[in-house]
Amino acid sequence: MKVKCRSRLLLIVLLLLCFSTAAVWSEGVKVLNVWTYWGAGAELDAVNAIVNGWKAKNPGVAVEVRGLPSSDELRRQVSASLLGGNPPEVFTSGAGYSVKSWADAGATAPITSVWKEIGGNKIFPRGVASVTYFDNEAWAIPLNIHVLNYVWYNVKVFEKYKISPPKTWLEFEKICKLLKQNGIAPTVGALKGPWAVYTLYPFLIKNLGASGYRKLGAGEVSFLSDSIKKSFKDYKRYWIDNLIAGWSGYNWIEGALPFIEGKAAMYFCMGDWAAPLARSQGMEPIKDIDFFPAPGTDKYIICQIDTFTMAKASREPELAKSFLKYSASTEAQAAFAKFKGSHGANLQTPTNVYSPITLKIHDKFMQPSTVFLPNQSFLISPDFFLQYRRLIEQYAVIPTDEMLDSVLKELEKLRQTEADKKGWVQWKW
Repeated sequence: MKVKCRSRLLLIVLLLLCFSTAAVWSEGVKVLNVWTYWGAGAELDAVNAIVNGWKAKNPGVAVEVRGLPSSDELRRQVSASLLGGNPPEVFTSGAGYSVKSWADAGATAPITSVWKEIGGNKIFPRGVASVTYFDNEAWAIPLNIHVLNYVWYNVKVFEKYKISPPKTWLEFEKICKLLKQNGIAPTVGALKGPWAVYTLYPFLIKNLGASGYRKLGAGEVSFLSDSIKKSFKDYKRYWIDNLIAGWSGYNWIEGALPFIEGKAAMYFCMGDWAAPLARSQGMEPIKDIDFFPAPGTDKYIICQIDTFTMAKASREPELAKSFLKYSASTEAQAAFAKFKGSHGANLQTPTNVYSPITLKIHDKFMQPSTVFLPNQSFLISPDFFLQYRRLIEQYAVIPTDEMLDSVLKELEKLRQTEADKKGWVQWKW
């Protein structure tokens, strides 16, 4: 009796499997699977905008989009799918080390033929291309550029106290002093997340320049150097010493609220996603919220970049390449940017989809003197970045000379250890 029951159960399972497979593959319909760490809202809408545009050009193909809640969850599920031999054709990834780690593990395939066909070195800024094209191959298509080195300011607060956006750090310091005298917190920040690290970047540029910033990301600068120490000192003087009380308990959205309410005048070096958040709370771009480059970084764009990459074991590599090629097009990048609120990584993207804030950013992008620098998290290994972040956060909370000495010594040991492991990458610029 038990044998018959098991046989019937097995037959039912087999029939269900056959039915589900037939539902996907009946009549020769091919399927392109796209997985993303944008699991909901406008971000998932942005991915779907690219998908829908590509489907319109490929009506005989079905596309299944899986939106996951985080990059960590996407990495877990993609890794599991690779082990099971059933990965998605295309998935989202951060640029630089994130893409490289997939490539080094043999999980992704180079897309150099696509890159050459779209003229990737012409349509993407050099600093963006450098963290998607490495080891003499292209590995990902950049989708967007968010800017990290802009200081957002509450226009009404600045107008009330007759403040103009500062061009130097001394001007910035004078503004902070004036605001404090009037009971307004000069700046707000966040500690929950990588924000304390990102906020350090303008001071690294101030003391190291663009070349030194790149060399630091390649492990070529000692953390015991005078320039690094000066960067941390400036970090304390201009940022930490001017933060609103309680900032260390905020995530980035919580940190935005005092700024939106006018309790803090500036939101320091938060990505340009701060603008649509403020707008959702009733602040109009330019009229109520505006930005200025962190002093000394006017000619630089520190980039946050997301990409699409292709699984090596893709069942439909030609479909994947076709999708990636379309993703680089101005049509797709415009559709994506309209929902995401970012700037297209393809600098030829039409500007009619951009908000007033993004249009203002676009003017900066198109200046011949502008230098694009990737977020340092793209340049260094995830293990090193976690320690880097932990130690900078320690100093941000307890910014004493003793803590600084301890932090810099530990960072230098970690730099040497990373060198011994050959963990540093010499990105081509």
